[in-house]
Amino acid sequence: MNNSPKQSDSINLIVLSQVCQKTQLGKTSIYSKINPNSKYHDPSFPRSIRISDARIAWIESELNEWIASKIEASRSSAK
Repeated sequence: MNNSPKQSDSINLIVLSQVCQKTQLGKTSIYSKINPNSKYHDPSFPRSIRISDARIAWIESELNEWIASKIEASRSSAK
């Protein structure tokens, strides 16, 4: 089975500065969330993908789902 996206599927990649803007978290916080050795590691945070030797990106829809889960958790704990 081929798990690669179809031509008609739209996958948007976003870079670190855009992740910071969408989440309102700083670069250090993002790197802490993705670092398994950090005490602030968040295994639910979307994994980055390497797009070149010096650049990583995130799949925007995965980041949006993570943000939605944080909103849901916040709203359900406020009840």
